[in-house]
Amino acid sequence: KKKQISVHLITKLCIFAAYYFMNQAMNQRIKILFPFVAAIVAIVVLMPREGKFKYEVRKGKEWKHRTLVADFDVPLYKTNAELTQERQEILNSFFPYYNNDTTLVHQQIEQFTDIFLSLLKQEKLGSAQKKYLQKTALPILQKEIAFVYSKGIRENHQIAESYLNVEQPAVYIITGHFAQKKFVKETFLPHEALQYLQQNIDTLPRGTATHAEWWSKIDLKQYLKPNLLYNNDLTQSAYEEKMNFLSLTNGMINKGQKIIANGELINDASYKSLESYRREYELRVGFAGNFWLLLIGQILLVSLFVMAIYFYLFIFNPSQLTFKNACFLMSLLIGFFVVSRWIVYSNLTSIYVVPLAVLAIFVFTFLGERLAFFVQVIAILLIANIAPNAYEFIILNLLAGALAICYAKKNYQRSSLYFSTVLIFAAYCIAYIAQLFIRDGNLSELSLHNLFYFFLNAVLIIATYQLVFIFEKIFGYVSNNTLMEITDTNQPLLRLLAEKAPATFQHSLQVANLAETAVTQIGGNPLLVRAGALYHDIGKVENALYFIENQSIGYNPHSNLEPEESAKIIIQHVADGTSLAKKYRLPKIIIDFIVTHHGKSRTRYFFKVYQEQHPDAIDFSAFFYNGSNPFTKEQAVLMLADAVEAASRSATVHTNEAMNRLVDNVVATIIAEKVLDESPLTFNDISTIKNIFKKKLQNVFHGRQGVQNVIQLRAFE
Repeated sequence: KKKQISVHLITKLCIFAAYYFMNQAMNQRIKILFPFVAAIVAIVVLMPREGKFKYEVRKGKEWKHRTLVADFDVPLYKTNAELTQERQEILNSFFPYYNNDTTLVHQQIEQFTDIFLSLLKQEKLGSAQKKYLQKTALPILQKEIAFVYSKGIRENHQIAESYLNVEQPAVYIITGHFAQKKFVKETFLPHEALQYLQQNIDTLPRGTATHAEWWSKIDLKQYLKPNLLYNNDLTQSAYEEKMNFLSLTNGMINKGQKIIANGELINDASYKSLESYRREYELRVGFAGNFWLLLIGQILLVSLFVMAIYFYLFIFNPSQLTFKNACFLMSLLIGFFVVSRWIVYSNLTSIYVVPLAVLAIFVFTFLGERLAFFVQVIAILLIANIAPNAYEFIILNLLAGALAICYAKKNYQRSSLYFSTVLIFAAYCIAYIAQLFIRDGNLSELSLHNLFYFFLNAVLIIATYQLVFIFEKIFGYVSNNTLMEITDTNQPLLRLLAEKAPATFQHSLQVANLAETAVTQIGGNPLLVRAGALYHDIGKVENALYFIENQSIGYNPHSNLEPEESAKIIIQHVADGTSLAKKYRLPKIIIDFIVTHHGKSRTRYFFKVYQEQHPDAIDFSAFFYNGSNPFTKEQAVLMLADAVEAASRSATVHTNEAMNRLVDNVVATIIAEKVLDESPLTFNDISTIKNIFKKKLQNVFHGRQGVQNVIQLRAFE
């Protein structure tokens, strides 16, 4: 009753909270909090209303706590092995029930006699033969059929036969109001009865060939219908009645009795006593007078775990603290908790079948490895509250989750997913065996079932990973597999760029190479920045000739335009690119690269020309891009790579010293314009990026200079 009241109260609170928070949707922080509150309510409702034993019990280890004395009478519960053995003993001594149809034998003998005599009249046999068959053979067969039915022909029923897989199987035959036990070997199955009669016919004297041919026309099978019919209802009720008499306990621990002393080794007997005491203790805490304190404790504990994710995002990565991300994370947390609780309390299979490593892979795929590991730890600690042997559960799943994150970085490669799954399976097995060594000092308790569960876990990791596509569609995320598809240069939008603005396409490829190398070194997503780089200038296809890389020698359409008009055309490529990206349904995360690759910087060349022409001007708004400043590492690196690559193309001197100065000047100018202030780049990241750009440009232009020297030498020769 208390449990029903608590669930009813929590449901009302959930409805009230949903109503309140959705009406406060204008406040973004409150809206973001809603998924976290919903997760707290859902998990608390699903938590079992049981207390938690204050000690961790590990068989084979020394009891390092105080001497434990029973505070109340405790039934000594049997172990699972003992219960399994007793159930098997009951099953070995239990036999199914059959109804005996006593009228069937007379019907079958009469039918057989009529057919036999009818066939005999039709056959052209001698009078002696006919007399022998009618006076001698027929009575013998009638007697044998009656004998078979007296023994009983059992219905070949699958369920009934499952009870007979014992050393001396028997059945109970119900005739009227009485049941008689009979061994199975004293009865027949239909095919056994037919075989018995056939053998008796073969012993009868045979006359001529015609006589033998006549015997083959007698179909005995149709006269051997089962007269012992399986009674499923009676069998099941009798079986359940026997099982209900199975006692779950064996003895008693009296109040005040010592359970285990400090320093004593936990052997089989003491482990059984401790487990019985733990079980009774948790039930008493859950359903005694301190029920509400238990509920409050669960609410506080779950709230701390769930809100830890909120504060982690709020403090360390506020850009990811969005309503969409909150819904994604909390749906994963609730989903895995629901599945784990169902498996634990249904006793369907082992908790180790739940592929918790997939949770880490999902979060890593869309939100990064640090958050993935943090959420994985929170999920494991939450589920450990309902998992048997919590210590072992935490150790095994932490190792599996860490390995999953380590090898998820290359999950866009098909082989890496299978390789990481094999490693996770190996980690489970090795950690499990290590726990056995530590606990028991041997492998006597090794369970092949657990190894099989670890294998199923690995298989489920591969199977459930396919849900990445569904999460992409529901939450608008982009996985590495999708990025691989987007970066294919045969994509329609990239083909359009290559056709209408081929030089811009080559520029985008060079920017992609620069940005990808830099991002790899500072811990970003190289696939993401490559995709952003390939599409960042897609808007130039609308006015390709107005951009210097696409202009022919001696022709510049800006020559006849005012600086303001030229700047407007240049700035417009961001808006045009955004429109094209939306038209071709590119993901929002790629569109963000188009919007941020210039940020709110200036069109430096035309701004300088305008200043020279109008030294007294004070309104320069026409020369500023109206995009957004970069707010991720990848976007910031793309902005730097775009500016450096464009500047290197227009440079006249390409020596190593000149390239170094160019990179330093371009980066310094961008920093001075404060367009990187919203990005998470550190000074150390910027220093690393500059060094990479310098090396890449030196390699590119050193190679070009070498080619030019060879061409000049051959021309001279």
